[in-house]
Amino acid sequence: GGKEGREKKHGRQKWVLDDAKEVEVYMQDVALLLEPSCAPGLHAALFSKDFKKQVDGIRALAAFVPEHPQELIGNLDLVLKMCTLRMMGKGANTSVVLAVLELLRTTLEVLVSHDYRLTEMEASVSLPCLMEEVGGNNDNQRRIIRELLKKATQVYPASKIFAMLSDTAVYTRNQKSRAEALGEMAALAERLGLEQVCVPSKALPAISAYVAERDVGVRNAALDCLVSAHQTLGDRMWKHLQKLEQKERDMVEARLRKARQAAAPP
Repeated sequence: GGKEGREKKHGRQKWVLDDAKEVEVYMQDVALLLEPSCAPGLHAALFSKDFKKQVDGIRALAAFVPEHPQELIGNLDLVLKMCTLRMMGKGANTSVVLAVLELLRTTLEVLVSHDYRLTEMEASVSLPCLMEEVGGNNDNQRRIIRELLKKATQVYPASKIFAMLSDTAVYTRNQKSRAEALGEMAALAERLGLEQVCVPSKALPAISAYVAERDVGVRNAALDCLVSAHQTLGDRMWKHLQKLEQKERDMVEARLRKARQAAAPP
């Protein structure tokens, strides 16, 4: 089918883009591939140069999707690529991004209700972009993206989402995105149990490296991750943290004491 062919051909291109020209080239590609499945008026709106028309098109698509799950699933890679490209790049428009996030919310609800699981390619074109954009300055966008990342565990394995968050923490140039990614990792470990979401011997040394960060948001998020890890592993956690300097060990100890006090009944 069309989707499998596209998956073989395009594989795992890196979809966190900041070059406006590159975004434009990919968008033309997506527009061409979506044309056969899209009503002409809707297609014209989705790929218009006018932000207001884009918003109208995205909202129309969001209204169409719940009634037509099979069409959505058959073109899911393209819908997700379009969403990612509209969020990426310096010229992203706030109203368009909010409309895209609402479309993604509706899309996830439809996928969950049909027990659909994302393919690796579908996940790789959509989730890393959300993980990067959760470090943006718009509170409303951040709140919705956090919701989407939480819901994504219903359509993609939590361990793979954890690994993507870990990649975001390593590769992003935005300290806020790094702190948010670590915060999401802590939340996953807390919600599902550390060993359900990662291999502690690999993940914990990587996370503990951020305890020495100068950025206070990143440092605190890394400490939160280690507190979540300690809930699962107890003091076995320390065997994975042998590279920590004494100063950082003291910070982890202090944070664990604080967590214990907070958890103790008054």
